[in-house]
Amino acid sequence: VQAAGRWYAVMAAEYTGEVRTPTFTECLFGRTAEWPEGAGYAAWQKAKLPRFRLGVPDGTELAEEIDRILNLSGALHQLP
Repeated sequence: VQAAGRWYAVMAAEYTGEVRTPTFTECLFGRTAEWPEGAGYAAWQKAKLPRFRLGVPDGTELAEEIDRILNLSGALHQLP
């Protein structure tokens, strides 16, 4: 899978025959929520996002998607 001009390995993917373009979020996390070890991998990926975001131009679709992930992640950490 390619995202932001970089190639990534696909983890926990399953061939369905459906042709579609995955979102950045799908490329970043795949289907990791379906397996126990996925939480650690997701946390590792989320930790890298702020630095990755620095190289993405503001106002782009990718920037908006990254900002949504970061804002959601920040909101979850503020819950009691």
